[in-house]
Amino acid sequence: MSEEIIIRDAVKRYGDNTVIPALSADIRNGEFFTLLGPSGCGKTTLLRMIAGFNTIEGGTISFGEQVINDVPAHQRNIGMVFQDYALFPHMTVEANVRYGLKFRDVPRAEADKRVNDILKVTRIDQYRDRLPEQLSGGQQQRVALARAIVIHPTVLLMDEPLSNLDAKLRIEMRTVIRDIQRDIGITTVYVTHDQEEALAISDRIAVMNAGVIQQIATPREIYSRPANTFVAGFIGHSDFFRVRCDNGRAWFNDHYSVEIPTLADGASGTATAGVRPEDFCIMPPTDDASAGLKARVLKKVFLGRYINYQIAVDGCEALESLEPIELSQDISTARHEFAEGDTMSVTLRGDLINIYAADTGVSLMKGVAAR
Repeated sequence: MSEEIIIRDAVKRYGDNTVIPALSADIRNGEFFTLLGPSGCGKTTLLRMIAGFNTIEGGTISFGEQVINDVPAHQRNIGMVFQDYALFPHMTVEANVRYGLKFRDVPRAEADKRVNDILKVTRIDQYRDRLPEQLSGGQQQRVALARAIVIHPTVLLMDEPLSNLDAKLRIEMRTVIRDIQRDIGITTVYVTHDQEEALAISDRIAVMNAGVIQQIATPREIYSRPANTFVAGFIGHSDFFRVRCDNGRAWFNDHYSVEIPTLADGASGTATAGVRPEDFCIMPPTDDASAGLKARVLKKVFLGRYINYQIAVDGCEALESLEPIELSQDISTARHEFAEGDTMSVTLRGDLINIYAADTGVSLMKGVAAR
């Protein structure tokens, strides 16, 4: 039986250095919960605190109603899948999977059934007599997953388990992991820095930065309504513009404005607009300054169904971005493609763009919260 994980004001220190200050989160029973963030943000540290590999200097971590701060790692009934799989090279697939059951006093008949069942679930039954060196990376990953699940843990912890696989296999294996997790219904905490991976497999995502959770929400909510400019810039691509808010509209300059239907009541004055590539609508060049923003194509990249344009926008203040301003064009509906050096006019989807406080970067959209 799986358990919910309740984290309250958890603190991690290394000497005088506090890497996780008073972090709280509720991970629901049976959900696939992903810790996502840049390298060094504290996501693996938090996972190791849940596992019992790191000490906790403050607050509590509970599995259900049991506080586990002082429970040794081997008594927490967790399954763990590491980045390097950590398989025993001299043992067969079956022996690797069976290994954890030896220390749990599981009767032989029950152990045989569990091993046979999990080998079938993870689709490695035909490899049971092979050694790890005879397996592909994806097959080894399945063995590690089977070994973690066969002990019937209450919580499954996964630390960047796909990072050693090539791009195509990563996509295949993330689907396998998600399907198995749904079938078993085990509470899973998954660490990754790959935002696409997190969006594809998670029930909810916690975006972390500098040991602090910036937002907890579903993948769709995280992408479409980020809690702040950090989340907006880390998840996908966002361009940021200085705007002026007034009566539910965002003014990009003295002439062009967009109605923001879900802008918080009373939001006014200088703010920051976050615009994703798909929030732009392309139209032919126009001299009507109130009809759109004039833009120049700097670079054109063909991506199959889409064309990505890197553009320079005139007449408004684009804030410093990590990348050039981008917009996407769906070629299935496009009436005209633009070449590098061409000019175009663009409008913005007010129902899609996000508005943030200019000083704090916190969302000014209705209903958006950090967690």
